[in-house]
Amino acid sequence: MELADALIFASSSHNGVLVTLKRDGRPQLSNISHAVVDGAIGISITDGRAKTKNLRRDPRSVALRLEPRLLVLRRARRQPPS
Repeated sequence: MELADALIFASSSHNGVLVTLKRDGRPQLSNISHAVVDGAIGISITDGRAKTKNLRRDPRSVALRLEPRLLVLRRARRQPPS
């Protein structure tokens, strides 16, 4: 996907998940709101939060855009074994 296409895709929803790496290498997932600003995806981060500390230590990260239509909670019943 080209950058321009990715920015259009990102701008169609403002909810997502940011994945950063903890000190021990495990993933830290954070719900985020994002916006496309000046050709980049911008997020709001707060000093002292885990994602901020993780990004300062290791800038590798992944941002996932959440599709509102897919955010449907389903109630499941566990079937007893036969």
